[in-house]
Amino acid sequence: MISSTLAPKNKSVLIRSINQLPSNIKLDVIEVFSKNDKATVSRLFDQYASRGQCSVIIIAG
Repeated sequence: MISSTLAPKNKSVLIRSINQLPSNIKLDVIEVFSKNDKATVSRLFDQYASRGQCSVIIIAG
């Protein structure tokens, strides 16, 4: 997990947490441009959640 039960306070804390993760961690990036991508995001989330804990980071901008 990237954090315990608290979200990182800023980008620096988030980056530090990511850098401390083991090197064998699985990382997926999905670019979402419209509601049409919802099925892909939902499917991937369900896939990871069924295996146990996972972290989701949403960057809007």
